[in-house]
Amino acid sequence: MFHRLTIACACAAVICLALAVVVRAQAVKSDKNLTDKEKAAIAQQVRVLLKQSCYRCHGDPKFKASGKINYILDHKRVVSKLVDLKKPEESDLYTIIEDGEMPRVKSETTGRYVGTKLPQADIDLVLDWIKAGAPAWTEPMKWEKVADVDVPYTNLCEGPNGTIICVALRADGDKTSVYDFKQWKLLDTQGPSSQAQMAYDSKRRVTVAFDLETRETWEFSSKWTKVATKDSPEKREHTQIAFDSGRGVVVLYGGIAKGGGTLADTWEFNGKAWASVQTVGRPAAGAGCMAYDVKNKVCVLHGGALNETWLYEGKDWTKKATATTPGARNYAGSCWDPVGQRVLLYGGSKDNALSHELWAFDGDDWTLLDAEGELPKMNGAFIYYNSARKKLYHLAGTMHTLDLK
Repeated sequence: MFHRLTIACACAAVICLALAVVVRAQAVKSDKNLTDKEKAAIAQQVRVLLKQSCYRCHGDPKFKASGKINYILDHKRVVSKLVDLKKPEESDLYTIIEDGEMPRVKSETTGRYVGTKLPQADIDLVLDWIKAGAPAWTEPMKWEKVADVDVPYTNLCEGPNGTIICVALRADGDKTSVYDFKQWKLLDTQGPSSQAQMAYDSKRRVTVAFDLETRETWEFSSKWTKVATKDSPEKREHTQIAFDSGRGVVVLYGGIAKGGGTLADTWEFNGKAWASVQTVGRPAAGAGCMAYDVKNKVCVLHGGALNETWLYEGKDWTKKATATTPGARNYAGSCWDPVGQRVLLYGGSKDNALSHELWAFDGDDWTLLDAEGELPKMNGAFIYYNSARKKLYHLAGTMHTLDLK
């Protein structure tokens, strides 16, 4: 085994501090009773942990390795040199982390690098993985760029027949474009402004848009049609919207009032009229993200300025306590993943920096997924799963896809 100090990581403070706020997966059950699926999951979580805490100093070819270790993501070498399967608690990899020797952070007062202890959940995760036999991790999912998007990345939504709808402000006014996975087509149709928020009604196969500036409601099948409504939500910005396919209604929640302040009102649109829903639970979720959980039949809302997850079943909002969390973040993208039967959350602005993280919520807890690839760092990215093409799509100035596992 290598001496403990050879693996002490002198990574940049910003990387180490970012890791410190990422709490990992739930504690696993007895290591002898893990299923193959559970072993694969814990192995992937360990890979994510090692990449975020150690890779820059002990594996990234773009940087000079710190000490003798330059293979931290090489499973075979890590296990052979840093893991003791017979005595897991004596494994160098575990004891270094458990003792707080790594990662190392530069002290603002002395300028020296000192060890910083990771959250206990991270430490337990490494030990659980070793006790489970240190199962091998697989290569991460990879984002692939497929096309340049010739329209601004804002105000995107799934459209009829698997298309993507974009309403964007151009030099000659607000215009609607449709993408059929061959080309973008600019439509000659009057519709909502670029301030609209949209959700795809899969029951009626129309895209529903609520214009935050004019309070008008529109629907799109092949062209926009204005829907006359007696009442509607007030003007606002940064609201959350999703289609509840279980009940067949569009759900709109909160946002930022035009005069300032966070709104905490819930509205539903049934295809004919908007109705205000009086709830006891009132998430403070301006600029958060929301998607419908088809499996558990709830809208899942996360973030905004607060690190909170809320569930809405059609009557009230309930705050969901989770062991793991993506943290507070604004303007993230969210959608339903029918492959993994989970809600996905991507990106957003976190701790005054733009994020590339991809998270999954299974109804009980959040898991940070292992996905790589350079994506544009933009707020308000649009993600959705295309069932026909069996890929997750990400649009924010460019178009990327991800094969989900």
